[in-house]
Amino acid sequence: MEEGSYQLILTDLYLCTDTFQLQIDEPGMIAVSIEDLTNTSCPDSQDGSISINVAGGQPDFDFAWTSTDGFSSTDEDITGLDPGFYDLIIQDANGCQVSLNSIPLVFLGDVTAFGPDGLSDCVDAAPFILEGENEGGLSEQWLDINGNTLSSDSILNLTAEPGTYQFIYQATDGPCVDQDTIEVVIWGLPEVEAGEDQFVFLEEPSELGGDPTTDSEFSVEWSLGDLLEDSTVFNPMTIGLNMTTLFTVTVTDLNGCMSSDSVLVNIIPEIDVPTGFTPNGDGQNDLWEISNVGFYDNTVVEVYNRWGDMLYRSEGVFQPWDGTYKQNMLPIGTYYYVININEPEFPDPFTGPVTIIR
Repeated sequence: MEEGSYQLILTDLYLCTDTFQLQIDEPGMIAVSIEDLTNTSCPDSQDGSISINVAGGQPDFDFAWTSTDGFSSTDEDITGLDPGFYDLIIQDANGCQVSLNSIPLVFLGDVTAFGPDGLSDCVDAAPFILEGENEGGLSEQWLDINGNTLSSDSILNLTAEPGTYQFIYQATDGPCVDQDTIEVVIWGLPEVEAGEDQFVFLEEPSELGGDPTTDSEFSVEWSLGDLLEDSTVFNPMTIGLNMTTLFTVTVTDLNGCMSSDSVLVNIIPEIDVPTGFTPNGDGQNDLWEISNVGFYDNTVVEVYNRWGDMLYRSEGVFQPWDGTYKQNMLPIGTYYYVININEPEFPDPFTGPVTIIR
């Protein structure tokens, strides 16, 4: 029945009557309006809210809120909202309904942080420079994985030991914050051993390198390749050295990291035997000293007079001769030496005269 005043007349079998007055009132239509709407601070903020005002209808009311991201609520006013579109259906006690559709909540600020691509490099390339960029940020900084500040601008100068690290570039505008995490891999340098310095005879071949020179999966390149049988093997052989030479080996590992080491190949000089000396106690040329004989550990030096009597003998580490025999000074004259190096490279002894002069 429609809203209005109605009269009811009742009549019985005896024609007796009674009259009743009825008033039917219809509640007003449900009216809903947005009382307050607070947009979110940032794209990922949950600080939006919607408050409504309901008029008309028949209390109590049921509220059914939904949104595009799966949100739902039965509260009259809703808070802690993400950006998005919200729908509301209100039903009163009489089952009457009204709805509000696609109520928009937008974010007021937006910050996006862009860190550089991940970095992988050898440790000797340090310092490493990481530079971030952002859109909408008023401040920026670099953090370690524990949140400690490493730099208060867009650039991070990094020096670190070999390992894998994560660094965070962060941009901020008020409550809006965005981060980008960067992985940095720093490779160590390959180990390399060129071998101990060597002493060799003139044009004597020698083997270079360590034991091992480096990891078997790495590549090597030796300097002065024209003096080696093969400059790309771990332990090359030298060819015909006629002077002391420094060789350097450079190792490249699977990451392209390089390191070097050097070995000095010394040419043992020939001995130099003086033909005379002056053992007169003036501190000048008082001893018969043989140059370079110290390179030969098994050397035997003997001195004879003209009749073949041995006057002096030194075996092993050479001891310079002072011109005496049985602690007595020998007279001025010419004596004769025999020097046996006792090395395969010197099968014949060195012989010659040595003169004592006063």
